[in-house]
Amino acid sequence: MSVSKELAQQLFGADSARSAVPSTIVDEESRRLAEPDRALERAEDLVPLLKGRGDMTAAEISKLAGAGALEWLELMHERGRLTPLDIAGDGELRWICADERELYEHFPSSADSVSFIVGRYADNRLSFTEPELCERYPVLTLAEATRIANELISQDRLQRSPHAADDQERIWTSSKVASRLIRLSVGQARRQTEPVDPVRWCGHIALLQHALQGSQQQGYDGLRTVIAALQGLFAPLSQWETILFPSRLSAYRKEDLDLLCGSGEVIWIGRKEDGDKEGKVAFFLAESKELLAPFIQAIHKADTPTKHPGLLRKLKEEGASFLTKLSREEGKPPSEVLADLLDLVWEGRASNDQFAPLRLSLHAKGGKSSSKFGSGFGRWYWIGELDEPRSSGSGGGKQEDVLGRSAVQWAGHLMKSFGMINKELVKLTPFSWDAIYPVLIRLEEWGTLTRGAYLRGEASLQFSTKESADSMRQPLPELGRWRLPS
Repeated sequence: MSVSKELAQQLFGADSARSAVPSTIVDEESRRLAEPDRALERAEDLVPLLKGRGDMTAAEISKLAGAGALEWLELMHERGRLTPLDIAGDGELRWICADERELYEHFPSSADSVSFIVGRYADNRLSFTEPELCERYPVLTLAEATRIANELISQDRLQRSPHAADDQERIWTSSKVASRLIRLSVGQARRQTEPVDPVRWCGHIALLQHALQGSQQQGYDGLRTVIAALQGLFAPLSQWETILFPSRLSAYRKEDLDLLCGSGEVIWIGRKEDGDKEGKVAFFLAESKELLAPFIQAIHKADTPTKHPGLLRKLKEEGASFLTKLSREEGKPPSEVLADLLDLVWEGRASNDQFAPLRLSLHAKGGKSSSKFGSGFGRWYWIGELDEPRSSGSGGGKQEDVLGRSAVQWAGHLMKSFGMINKELVKLTPFSWDAIYPVLIRLEEWGTLTRGAYLRGEASLQFSTKESADSMRQPLPELGRWRLPS
């Protein structure tokens, strides 16, 4: 999947990805790169030093090897093991291994010499920019340095530095150094996690979802806030207005839900799987296109047969329609057409721009007349219409890009609604664990999420943020009479 660091920063905060590598790790790695891999005790030790680090001036070598370095250089030069070279063309000699002279003489015209010399240069520093590369090798122009950096990136030799501010900043780190930085950072973050009792996490969820006594929302805007926290949760139709909304709103009003749906701010989709006693419904904010995208793509790919192909084709071809119009065109009474439309709803293929038809369907059992479902109860439409880019002819972008953005959005949504991500919570998303796990790992590499043991007694993989983990350990605020035991 294509995962954007910029999107991750939008969802989790700009500072989250910037702090992927703690300053302590940066300082530790800087010291390691500045020191020789092994003690320099004799002249022969200069050969592996230059093999590992590349060209160095006599002053740079003396800084590592001490006062005897100049005599050692002359000795190894006499033996034909090392040789000085004016790489920059400015009279300053750099010492290299004699068997590498031909590579340096063909630099930068030879692709092999560029890959070898610049690749090794990158492996021995925390990060660099193209101007810094030109400063080290003045034979390069800035355009050539940029081209070389891009080539090494395509070869997976370079990558954007883990501590770069954003995806546009051209600060490069070798893949070898970046991998070590990330590995050390992730290890440090994991060691700092401390598990909490599951009951405390449940209290934290109740607070995040406004179900904790005293944290409930109010009115039209409050319902919108609650729906934002519960987006994508498929719950039985009968539970939304009897349990889920009333427990999160101090005075839930059905009219507010009707207004949110009727105004186009909220979208609902349904599904009913084998074994379900009743259909399930999930709500989405209309602006949350990335959360909804995988469901829409599934509709486009659906190869399962529908109970009502003619009615579905009519919705696809003619667009959103009132029940009375569909009844007239189908030549059936509204009650029969409504039953057919509800079948399409539970197949995940149709929806309505109001919620009233679903609410009233709970009470329209046993073939009772449904003439009350007139044109005033919204328009029915094919779910595929929600795929705006596709309907406008742009193709909706590459599928992997859409799914990558959606996976990051779902990770952010789970964090906001549950304070943690694990296998069980991923089941609430349109992604399998195997599909979303690489995205979680990438977010961990950027420092956005951290894998650790956040719940005492829970052995499954868990991801969270430092802020959320810290919040779980804090006493819940005094919002009402009830509060979680300490």
